[in-house]
Amino acid sequence: MFEWLARRWNPPVDPYHSRTAIGDIGELKGSDRIVMRVDSGGRPAPPTLRAATYSMYAAGTWSAPAQLFTPVPAAGESWDLAAGTGESVGLSAWVDGERALLALPLGTFRLESLNVAGMQRNAFGVVRVDEAPDMVVFGARYDAGRALDAPPDPTDLNLPANVRPALETVAAEIGLPEHDPQAASRAIADFFGSRFTYSLALANAAGTPRSLNQFLLADRRGHCEYFATATVLLLRYAGIPARYATGYAVQEWSPLEHQYVIRRRHAHAWALAWLDGHWQELDTTPGVWAEEERASASAFQPLLDLISLFNYRLTLWQHSNPAHDGRSATLLSVAGVLALYLAWRMWRRRRVHVPDEGALAAQAASTPADPRIAALLERLQKLGYERPREAPLLAWASALPLTDIELRGALEVTIRSYYRTRFDPDGATAEEEQFFLRQARTLLEQLATASANRRGSARQG
Repeated sequence: MFEWLARRWNPPVDPYHSRTAIGDIGELKGSDRIVMRVDSGGRPAPPTLRAATYSMYAAGTWSAPAQLFTPVPAAGESWDLAAGTGESVGLSAWVDGERALLALPLGTFRLESLNVAGMQRNAFGVVRVDEAPDMVVFGARYDAGRALDAPPDPTDLNLPANVRPALETVAAEIGLPEHDPQAASRAIADFFGSRFTYSLALANAAGTPRSLNQFLLADRRGHCEYFATATVLLLRYAGIPARYATGYAVQEWSPLEHQYVIRRRHAHAWALAWLDGHWQELDTTPGVWAEEERASASAFQPLLDLISLFNYRLTLWQHSNPAHDGRSATLLSVAGVLALYLAWRMWRRRRVHVPDEGALAAQAASTPADPRIAALLERLQKLGYERPREAPLLAWASALPLTDIELRGALEVTIRSYYRTRFDPDGATAEEEQFFLRQARTLLEQLATASANRRGSARQG
């Protein structure tokens, strides 16, 4: 209720403050509502759209003190933030309020066909518009290698005193390189990629809040705000100016719309690092976060997506045709009929024929297991942990009654690494493949030891 009231009277993105969920309890859950659409014209889309940037961290809140907005002059319906050349992408976004922040690719230097009354920009590259309609549709030209943000200042190296001891411990564990910013940033990315897991659970096992220190030194699991905050502070500890960025990840292609859709649950946080004389994005959140978010989607998402598409198309038509009153009811009626038809189809799909157990067993036996994970599953089966064919691998492994906490953690890290190497749409790197093979080899040795210990205990009994 508190979160709902806060959103009711405050903008969803504040250019001056961003309160994270670090220290909260419960479970993080984002809405399936589509808030933006990205048309990349058949080219690769920008991986992120940034809405705000912050430089000061204290008690779970990031802030951008003394960041004043300055007007951006318009040329018709185009707005030049700077001169430049680069890629172009089409964006459409639902706007909360008449004064809102735009989520844009890093390095955006021009906005085209944007119908707003005014625009301002601050030194952190945050763009705010005035008197915007309920939905804005525009083009953005950007150069990903040339961010327009102001160069670093002393606040971009600020470290809270209560986090310094944890950062010192982690830096020693990593062996953080000195006087080599690129090597240090790679070491930090590898550290989070190999020794941490993604989790939407905010509390620890006892149901009490978890701090950033616990994230770094104890359970090493969390959501993007933990990863982004810890990354910014570790970069600063290594002497690299860094900032905290929030916005959205562009990751879901919609075959229905032939463009990318961005939902509220795609809200994301990452780090900006000052490397080689310009700002670069550094996202250390494990890539499996998108799949885990998708797994929590509502069963009614297809129906809601269809309604959202009709609402989007209708709004586009209304903005392009002022005399639309007579046809709005017709379009809404058609949308309602089609929505009911889709709901009926979804209900019909539930009435499927379930084959008998023999047919299911034959089908399962005919499906070969991935050889990279088969040996691990075979070893677990010998220990008495047989995985049902219909059970998701990670969910099954997380529920195993393993008393060895280190063994459980190694198993989950290995499976998440396997997910990355098998399902990453961009393909796994050689380093990720090697890391998975090392993890699987080590885990097999640990399971073999556990099996031998179990046999020894049985003989003694």
